[in-house]
This record gives sequence, C-alpha cells and structure tokens, in this order.
Amino acid sequence: MTIYIATLGDLTNWYPVDYMIDDKKQVEKVYSTVFTYENASKIILVINDSTIYAKSLKSEPAVTCYEDKVPPPPYNSYSQIKSIVEEYVKCVMSNLENEAKKYNQIESVLPKLKIISLPTIGTFSREKNKNDKEKNNIATKFGVIVNKDGTTDSLSSYYSNLTETLLICSLYNELKDANEDVVLDITHGFNYLPTLTFYAIYRLISLLGLRLTVINFIPIGKRKDKKNYETKNRLISLLWLILTKRKDKKNYETKIYSRVDIVPITNKELKFDIDQIHEENIRNDLNRGIIRALKYNAPLALVDFCQLKKDTLDNHCSHNNNYYSQFIDAVSIFPISEQEYEIKIDKEKIKWIENNDEIWSDVIADYVCEKVNELVTEFRCNGRYYNIEILVKLAENIFSRFSSISENIIKNDYTKITQKYSEIKETNEKKDEELQKSDTRTTNSLDIERIKRNYIAHAGLLWDIREIKKTNEGKICIKYNYSFKEIFIAIYGEETVKLLLNKVNI
Repeated sequence: MTIYIATLGDLTNWYPVDYMIDDKKQVEKVYSTVFTYENASKIILVINDSTIYAKSLKSEPAVTCYEDKVPPPPYNSYSQIKSIVEEYVKCVMSNLENEAKKYNQIESVLPKLKIISLPTIGTFSREKNKNDKEKNNIATKFGVIVNKDGTTDSLSSYYSNLTETLLICSLYNELKDANEDVVLDITHGFNYLPTLTFYAIYRLISLLGLRLTVINFIPIGKRKDKKNYETKNRLISLLWLILTKRKDKKNYETKIYSRVDIVPITNKELKFDIDQIHEENIRNDLNRGIIRALKYNAPLALVDFCQLKKDTLDNHCSHNNNYYSQFIDAVSIFPISEQEYEIKIDKEKIKWIENNDEIWSDVIADYVCEKVNELVTEFRCNGRYYNIEILVKLAENIFSRFSSISENIIKNDYTKITQKYSEIKETNEKKDEELQKSDTRTTNSLDIERIKRNYIAHAGLLWDIREIKKTNEGKICIKYNYSFKEIFIAIYGEETVKLLLNKVNI
C-alpha cells in the first residue's frame, strides 16, 4: 500500500484531462490526479486557506460546493476558516469522484482523505458574482504579527517556520506508524506550497525511515474526444463537428498528461541531520536532553531520558495536535473598514513561531522514545540496570537513523565492555575504577570541552560514570552512576540533569 500526499491550488480552475499513469494505463476525463492513485491506504491533501477566496468559478464541479460551503467574509475565527476549507475541499472531491466514475472504474477515495489546511499571507478579496451582489469585494488581510508591546511585524519572516510547524505536526500523526512508501504529488500545487511541503516531508521521511517518491503530471498532447458526438446521427454529428472546429477546438479535444517521477523512489536509507536542530532554542528541558543524547551518541542517557518522558504527556504534536490549537487561539480578526478585515497573530501565544526546533524536538522525542521504551521492557535487568545488549539494538534501530558513525561508536564501546566483563566470574557489582584508572572526573572550566569530546568518542559510556554487574545467568548489566553529576551537567545542562536526579527509580 502507498500513502499519497498532494499539494492543491485553486480548485475552481480545474478542468477534465486524461492522465497517463504508465504506458498501459490511462485514466480518462478526470479533474484531479487523485483519481490515478493506486493501492492508496491514505490520501493527504495539503492546501492553502486562500482557496476560499477564489476570484472565478471555471470548474463546474466546484461551483455548487463553493456556493454551498464557502460563505463570504468576514469570518469570526480561524477555526471557522479552517472548517470552511475542509468542508469545501471534501465537497469538491466528492463531486469530482462522481464525475470520474462516469468514465473510469475507480475505488472511492473519499474514505481515505485527510485534509491539511495551511494559513496564507497576503490580501484576498471575493469578486462580485451573481449570487453575491451585496457582500462583494470584501478583503481579508492576513500577515500581521502582534508583539508583546503591541507593535506589529510582517508575517513573511516567520511564515516558513509557521507553516512547517503546522505541517510537520499534522503529517507526523499520519505517518508515525506507517511502513508504506510515501508519494508526494506536486501537480496541483502552486507558488511556495510544493517546495515547503517537500522540504518538510523529506526531513520527516528521513526520521521515520520511509521511502519517498515525488511525482508530477506534465502535458504530452491532446486527443479528439469523440464521445461528445458519436451518438448523434451522421448528418447532425457532421454539422456539429464542422461548427465546433470553427468555433472552439477545446469542445472536442482533451489534453493528455503523463506522470513523471521528479524524485524517484530509492532503497537508500536517508539520515536525519540532527545537527540541524539547535537545542539552545528548545524550551522543554527533557526534549533538549534527548536531542543532546542523540548528538553525543549516548544510548544509556537516551534510555534514562525516555523512561522519564514515559510518565509525562508533554508532546504538543501527538496529543490533540496542540500546535494547531495554539495557532488557532493566537489568531484574531479585526475590522479595518466596512470592506476590509485584518487577521492578527499574537506572538506571545506561539513563541515557537520564531524557529521550528521546538516542533522537531517534540517529534523526535516522541518517535525515538516510543521505540526506546519498547526495548527497555525486553532488556531491563533489576532496578536501574539494563542488559548491555540493549546498546546494540539502540545503535541499529535508533542511532543509525541519524548517523552511521554513531552506530559504529556505540558498537565499538559495547564490544570493549563485553570482552572485558565476560572474563569476570563474580556476580557482585564491579565498578570500573577497580579495573582501570582515568582522570575523566576533572570538571574545571578548562576541561569541559575535553570531557564532551571523550563523552562523544565513547558513546557516553565513560568508565567513571557507569556501573556494571553480572547476573547469576551471566548477563552483563549496566547503569549510570549519577553521583558524578558534574559530568552530566557539563554535557546536558543543569536544568535537564535536575529532572533526572529528582526522578526515583529511573
């Protein structure tokens, strides 16, 4: 099965064409590429909310929906705008599906649809039409950020962070448990939407370990549409053909589009560049510790952080899509004049708009810790000790998502530890200082960088902060000795380490 993600533009300008999926299969006279999707388990449509400010209604299947589902502005809240967009798109896709079934045998796509509406910046207005004589030319201006002191800024400098945060949060919830291939279709997208969507999906796919293909349908020719006149008698059809040839060739010609793979699917495993995340921008202390554990190749620290996170419900993405809820709460609509309304965003309510490190820390922490905590159940010894075999599993299943070097570092230290302790017959706890000496505990300001380098080079498994014992069954079990908290503070920061030290039975 395949998950399809498509960017959409102005639905009112669509017209029926033929789509060539490959050399053997063609879907005839459909308005959207959505009806070419095969073996789709889920279809996610990404669209800007500006679609409800259409200035013309050229596409017949969209006309009824636009008149029924899209009232003229002003709107009371952004949740109303979001709801209008979703209902309008669903209505149009339903009409388009009914039209497509007249010419093709297709399965219904409606039960598989998920719609993601993203905010737009700019000024929009509805032009006068037959059914909207009184409420016409009402403009809505979207793009003002209100600061704490009441001053305003343009949204343009924050827009990429805003849309990526809302998009990533929505897509992550749809893809986190998937094991299918993902296809991004940019055929109907316009302006910046395909680029922003591709960038967000590419990074998300890299984290989740999924495969991605990006497609586009391009025009390759036309065909004569005989269906319009072949049922008429010969004389009438001949007269009709002559007239239509002279007046409008579009009446009997259908354009043909063919699928092109812009970014072909690859079996090569993508890596998520964890260095793109700036942990100093992350306000959540626990998430910041998780990101640093991944950057410092520290599997044992990651286990402790994720065990702590298991008892918290602070993920703003997985629980009730809180990022989008915060955005809706931050939006207010104010009248400027009788025909112009301004949408303002309260920056204090969505401080994450300044960068998207917060959303990525939430997504990474949620995805990684779910896998880590599953392994803990299998590899826990007693108390805070873990079977040392967990290091290999963490290296292969988690750290390999971010760096092949991290995986090698962890496995190398794992090998050294197991070789050394496999020779010990006693089951009593053996601290490493009994076997070797080191000055790693020195934590004056001049040594902090050296400690960090050693920490990274040895997967956070430095000899004087770990404790190892063998069980009666011969298992080698390992844990951290947090009495040397200066080392952990040097690596993770004081606030993050406090969370660990205040937690009982990590």
